[in-house]
Amino acid sequence: MKIKVPFNKRTLVIIVTALLIVSISLTVEPKDNPNFFESAVNTIFLPIQTVVKWPYEKVKGAITFFVEMKKYANENEELIAENIELKEEVRQLKIMEVENEELRNLLNLTKKYDKSNAITAEVISVDSNWFEVITLNKGKNAGIKENMTVLTPSGLVGRVMKVFPFSCQVITILDNANQVSASLTKTGDLVTTVGDEGLVKDGMLKLKNVPSNILLDEGDVIETSGIGGIYPRGIYIGTIKKVEKDGEVTKDYALIKPGVDFGKIREVLIIENMEVNQ
Repeated sequence: MKIKVPFNKRTLVIIVTALLIVSISLTVEPKDNPNFFESAVNTIFLPIQTVVKWPYEKVKGAITFFVEMKKYANENEELIAENIELKEEVRQLKIMEVENEELRNLLNLTKKYDKSNAITAEVISVDSNWFEVITLNKGKNAGIKENMTVLTPSGLVGRVMKVFPFSCQVITILDNANQVSASLTKTGDLVTTVGDEGLVKDGMLKLKNVPSNILLDEGDVIETSGIGGIYPRGIYIGTIKKVEKDGEVTKDYALIKPGVDFGKIREVLIIENMEVNQ
């Protein structure tokens, strides 16, 4: 047997009115001195308002939270992008600072060798595993000749080995086929530097067959002697890092750390063997 719930227009009006009152009560703040009607409405609908308003506030709070989180996420992405951009700008400024310093040093070196037909050039490729041979962007068109000296403000790089119309190859002092007539700065004693296959990976040179009457010490400075007709006198080659003492007539060798960092060469100066301006 079905029980019918009476439902007419009057009931509908009562329900709608109650809902409206509840809605109004949700949006109206309680007054400090409510009148009789307002007190009655608050008394009747306050429990309903509390029950209805709690999930409403929770949903509203959740929506606000997600909106704020999305806002913060967007702002965070913008800050990350700005940070990356700033870091790149700082990196570029540091590169420019280094390049400017290198150019200033190269300019000063050019002035020092201005009577030696000094020509600046850039390294465009490395033709060996350990920088024994490098290629420059200047050739016959710029006046480059074989056996011209190649150097940087840090010291001797090597000599021009082959010349092409618009480029040239340089055999560096790290190559075991490139012997350089050198001298000890402190005494003027003549020695010879040469590359070595066992040392080149560490960017080192050696002095070989050094007579026992020449006293070598760690920290001694080695420079070009000017003998041999290729390298001008007085170009810094490197510093002695280790001396082999075997008690015989000759020492096996002394290790030399070159002044030039061959892995970081960008620009060089090419000169002929002429007198250096003091």
